[in-house]
Amino acid sequence: MMTRFGLATAALGATLAMAFAAAPGEARASEATAQQSCLYQLKRSGEQNTDFATVARSRRSGGAWDVELEDTVGMPWDCRARDDGTIEYLRRGVPGATGGGHGGGKDKDKNHGRDDDGGRWGEETRPARQACREAVRARSGRGGISIERVEFSQANTLVILRDDDEKGTWRCLSSNRGKVAELKFVRN
Repeated sequence: MMTRFGLATAALGATLAMAFAAAPGEARASEATAQQSCLYQLKRSGEQNTDFATVARSRRSGGAWDVELEDTVGMPWDCRARDDGTIEYLRRGVPGATGGGHGGGKDKDKNHGRDDDGGRWGEETRPARQACREAVRARSGRGGISIERVEFSQANTLVILRDDDEKGTWRCLSSNRGKVAELKFVRN
């Protein structure tokens, strides 16, 4: 026969066990809600290169989530969101400060920062990518340009950029120090 104290202790134990069992799932759900809210807010911000942003990392801090995002050109963004998705702030971060374990600050575009062989676009191609973007923007007069593919070589890096406004691609060949050697547009 169990005493009242024993019954109360057993009931409390069962309640706590259920709460702890549900907590990880609820924590993941609130983290996902915070991440999605931050991504949505960044996309709605009207800032350039935010259509295909990704979450670099998120961590719980003081009753809310600190979410680090990267836009399509690797620019970091800091966002703080509550469990219900309410945004406390969204601001441009410091380049290279993201700690997602992949060396923040890398370009990520429609194929989410991966080239054809599945590897990351390395820092060695950054000057070439930036030079090609600038050359295309100078020639086309527009900003809606996204990187589709990067092929690194010791001599020059090939950067293929998509121009949705003109329905075509730009083929850019640049030195690894950022000097454009060739730039041409190919219609689809």
